[in-house]
Amino acid sequence: MRRFVFGLAALLASLPILGADPAPAPLGPDRLATEIAALLPEQPARQALPWRTCLRAAIGDAKAAKKPLLIWAFRGEPGEGRC
Repeated sequence: MRRFVFGLAALLASLPILGADPAPAPLGPDRLATEIAALLPEQPARQALPWRTCLRAAIGDAKAAKKPLLIWAFRGEPGEGRC
């Protein structure tokens, strides 16, 4: 009886191991780069905003569109060559 119980316990314990899927193969650099590129957005949302370098033109555009105007500056310097 003991043999039967221990054999059954060993069999039940090995079932998850026998039915488990094998580990996936490691990705190569090209495939990994492709998968990462698929996860990233095509263009950041901040780059889709209509940037203006002239403050007067930006104020005129904002008034015409009836939208608020956002002025972005860091330490008094425009970022990325834009105002």
